[in-house]
Amino acid sequence: MTDIGASGRGHGESEGKRTTVGYQEVRDVKGALSWLEDQGFEPEEVVLHGWSVGGATILRCAPGTGVAAVVEESGYADLPLLLRDRLPEESGLPSFFNPGIFFMAKLFLDFDPWAVKPEDAAQLSKEGAPLLIIHSRDDEVVPFEQAEMLAASYPDAEFWKIEGYGHVEAYLSIYTT
Repeated sequence: MTDIGASGRGHGESEGKRTTVGYQEVRDVKGALSWLEDQGFEPEEVVLHGWSVGGATILRCAPGTGVAAVVEESGYADLPLLLRDRLPEESGLPSFFNPGIFFMAKLFLDFDPWAVKPEDAAQLSKEGAPLLIIHSRDDEVVPFEQAEMLAASYPDAEFWKIEGYGHVEAYLSIYTT
């Protein structure tokens, strides 16, 4: 069994300066899956693990791949909903500019914010691939409600709800319990 971890281009040690918040990064995961297949790994031997942007990325990528399981940590279920409040904070523009910003991203950056929705997890559920959702109730970057939306779209998912940890800090719970 092998694990592909994903956090997203332009983050961590990944190349690039611009992220599409999990939209185009699906290509990177598919490339990694293809590389693993070339190395002799079958899809059912692969577990996709994504955190934050990578969580949304693997949820978009996993359906149809035949991977063994998916672990989504601190990711989001609905990008426009997440950006509704975050975009005005980051851009300094009032929220009534959001639809125009989304449209321009789609038109000029090949980035469709509306394409990342809970339906991604629902498709994975239909295929029967196991899903583990990990999210802290105290995540200040991606609200806990986003994880609840994912869980609602995939009722058979395992949902590890943690408290007292920030964004992508589930690993810290191992050392403190």
